[in-house]
Amino acid sequence: VSVAPDAVHPCVEPVSNVDLAPTILELAGARRTTGGPIDGRSLVKFARNTALRTERPLLHETGGLRATSLAPEDDTGTVPVRTIRTYRAVRTDRWLYVVYRSGDRELYDLLHDPFQLRSRHNDRRYAATRRVLRAELDRLSTCRGRDCRLASAPVPDPLESSTARR
Repeated sequence: VSVAPDAVHPCVEPVSNVDLAPTILELAGARRTTGGPIDGRSLVKFARNTALRTERPLLHETGGLRATSLAPEDDTGTVPVRTIRTYRAVRTDRWLYVVYRSGDRELYDLLHDPFQLRSRHNDRRYAATRRVLRAELDRLSTCRGRDCRLASAPVPDPLESSTARR
């Protein structure tokens, strides 16, 4: 969100936790002097220009046992723990491709299915889409520094190709 004295303008550029450190460094006028490469990028230019957009995909990863605040602590102070399915995923403005540790996969067209109710992973028309998103997921899972901030490869739209063949 960009805040001007008289208005609040939402920024629609997708962001990730890896963007926080470079953003804070820029806002503080500081420079990083040691450490490894930074995978994220500063969000300051997006706050200043809320119409600015990139084609950068985002990596999502989770899993294992996690503490949750869905239920209150018991009398002993223990925080309830539940198992969350381990997965890696890549998200673009249009697509969400998920690979679970179990081998299960999901593919959602967020333009036509924004609530992720119908996975297209097993639909043969989406084979090229899956290949490109899988390659992006593999790239993002192993990238470091600047390579993590690159735009995604063009993702084929199976709905456009099927219409063109008719």
